Amino acid sequence: MGKGWAVCESPYILVDPGTPCVVRLSVKQGLTSGAARVFLFKYDADRTPLDLPVREQAAFGPALVGQLEAGEQWQRRRFTKQIEPGVAYVRLYLQCFGVQGQAAFDDISIRLEDADPGLVDDCDEPGGWSTGFPEASLARETEMVHQGDGALRFSVNIDHEGGEAAHPIGWPHLRRRPSPPLDWTGKQALTFWVHADTSREALPQQAVIFAAKSAGGDALSVPLRLEKGVWQQVTIPMAGKQLSAVNHMEFFVCESSYNHGDKVTFVIDDMRLAP
Repeated sequence: MGKGWAVCESPYILVDPGTPCVVRLSVKQGLTSGAARVFLFKYDADRTPLDLPVREQAAFGPALVGQLEAGEQWQRRRFTKQIEPGVAYVRLYLQCFGVQGQAAFDDISIRLEDADPGLVDDCDEPGGWSTGFPEASLARETEMVHQGDGALRFSVNIDHEGGEAAHPIGWPHLRRRPSPPLDWTGKQALTFWVHADTSREALPQQAVIFAAKSAGGDALSVPLRLEKGVWQQVTIPMAGKQLSAVNHMEFFVCESSYNHGDKVTFVIDDMRLAP
């Protein structure tokens, strides 16, 4: 494929609102520029488009479900999208934009799966998560995972001198804004697994903070005390909290808890609700 763009699109696929739609594919791409992206566009019963590529529109989240990194080896990828009320059809688009090189796709499938009421994020793909502050980065971890094929790798290079101009000693973060919001009504706790590593001998007592907010409801902010180099299951208590429309989840590091030049990485996997 030369420098330019190309789109592969599926037929219209009938779906049921509230059901997870799972896209699986194999990809191998040796790109020196540009990007390959995966979209799942949504339509009503008359096949009128309901969403936009990368921005929310009304009650519908963006069609973008993931971006594919360059790699010389075949990779198996999995993207899950919850189907919102009012959606009757979806179409899969694989877009290569402004690319130089070659991209190959194989074994592409779209399936509706039974909803797992306890699953918040299997963390197999980083789509939907983003970082803030220049010190922070996000990658898909495939070697050290707790379950599934991937996990979120959130890395921070502690910088007390540079970073964001207004806050040189700041709060690098990893953030997700669920759309539509998540209903955690009546749930007792949120659990997830974390594997933390650092250039220090040990992590500070406040290694990272998990926070969540519900529109018109309560907020959570819980400092996490973690050991270096081992998988740990974290439990965030939520009993009695009003969390019917969770539209914000975040992990953030207080750089003041670390020394300048420290490096810290958190691999995060399998986020679930406890009944």
